[in-house]
Amino acid sequence: MFFRIIADSSCDIFKIENQSDNIYFNTVPFVITVDGTDYVDNEALNVRDLVTAMAASSKSHTSCPSPHD
Repeated sequence: MFFRIIADSSCDIFKIENQSDNIYFNTVPFVITVDGTDYVDNEALNVRDLVTAMAASSKSHTSCPSPHD
Protein backbone atom coordinates (compact mmCIF):
# COMPACT_ATOMS: atom_id res chain seq x y z
CA MET A 1 0.00 0.00 0.00
CA PHE A 2 1.23 3.50 -0.86
CA PHE A 3 0.46 6.54 1.30
CA ARG A 4 0.56 10.15 0.14
CA ILE A 5 0.56 12.69 2.97
CA ILE A 6 0.33 16.35 2.00
CA ALA A 7 -0.04 19.15 4.53
CA ASP A 8 0.13 22.91 4.40
CA SER A 9 3.16 24.59 5.92
CA SER A 10 1.29 25.56 9.10
CA CYS A 11 1.77 22.00 10.38
CA ASP A 12 5.50 22.81 10.94
CA ILE A 13 6.57 19.35 9.74
CA PHE A 14 8.68 19.55 6.62
CA LYS A 15 10.36 16.17 6.62
CA ILE A 16 9.56 12.77 8.10
CA GLU A 17 12.58 11.04 9.56
CA ASN A 18 13.04 7.38 8.60
CA GLN A 19 10.44 7.65 5.87
CA SER A 20 9.70 4.34 4.18
CA ASP A 21 9.48 3.85 0.42
CA ASN A 22 5.70 3.48 0.50
CA ILE A 23 5.12 6.91 2.08
CA TYR A 24 5.28 10.17 0.13
CA PHE A 25 5.25 13.28 2.34
CA ASN A 26 5.25 16.87 1.16
CA THR A 27 4.14 20.29 2.34
CA VAL A 28 2.49 23.05 0.34
CA PRO A 29 3.33 26.59 1.49
CA PHE A 30 0.69 28.77 3.04
CA VAL A 31 0.27 32.20 1.45
CA ILE A 32 -0.30 35.21 3.71
CA THR A 33 -1.60 38.30 1.91
CA VAL A 34 -1.02 41.70 3.50
CA ASP A 35 -2.32 44.77 1.68
CA GLY A 36 -2.22 42.93 -1.64
CA THR A 37 1.33 41.57 -1.19
CA ASP A 38 1.69 37.78 -0.99
CA TYR A 39 4.15 36.27 1.49
CA VAL A 40 4.80 32.59 0.78
CA ASP A 41 5.54 30.45 3.85
CA ASN A 42 8.64 28.69 2.57
CA GLU A 43 12.35 28.71 3.34
CA ALA A 44 12.76 32.07 1.54
CA LEU A 45 10.14 33.87 3.67
CA ASN A 46 11.55 36.95 5.40
CA VAL A 47 9.59 36.74 8.64
CA ARG A 48 10.73 40.18 9.77
CA ASP A 49 9.27 41.76 6.60
CA LEU A 50 6.02 39.84 7.08
CA VAL A 51 5.63 40.88 10.72
CA THR A 52 6.47 44.51 9.89
CA ALA A 53 3.89 44.55 7.09
CA MET A 54 1.25 42.96 9.33
CA ALA A 55 1.90 45.46 12.14
CA ALA A 56 1.48 48.37 9.71
CA SER A 57 -1.69 46.97 8.13
CA SER A 58 -5.25 46.46 9.23
CA LYS A 59 -5.98 44.09 6.37
CA SER A 60 -4.41 40.67 5.96
CA HIS A 61 -5.71 37.20 5.15
CA THR A 62 -4.70 33.66 4.34
CA SER A 63 -6.27 30.98 2.22
CA CYS A 64 -5.93 27.24 1.93
CA PRO A 65 -3.58 26.04 -0.80
CA SER A 66 -5.38 24.91 -3.92
CA PRO A 67 -5.65 21.19 -4.72
CA HIS A 68 -3.40 21.81 -7.72
CA ASP A 69 -0.61 23.07 -5.44
